Amino acid sequence: MTDRRVVVADRVSGRIRASAYLGALPPPAVRAGRDGVGAVTFGSTDGLLGSLTGAANPAAFLARSVRLVGLPDAEYVRDLIAQVQARPWAAG
Repeated sequence: MTDRRVVVADRVSGRIRASAYLGALPPPAVRAGRDGVGAVTFGSTDGLLGSLTGAANPAAFLARSVRLVGLPDAEYVRDLIAQVQARPWAAG
């Protein structure tokens, strides 16, 4: 994640698979445990059907498939993303 985009890269090759501007994604949601470690997702995760129907729209597909996991302070990360999304230039 950068200050403007989410970039999904292959762990082995490092090749970029998809990217989207944070401002083009739905608002982030967080699920965190008592220790603060958790995950940030974008929009709803409506399973295979949603993924297939979102394939025509790369930003929608990315939003459904990206989950930032194992974040030490997931709520803080969600708040940072929401701040970026509120900026007028966030959509790219």
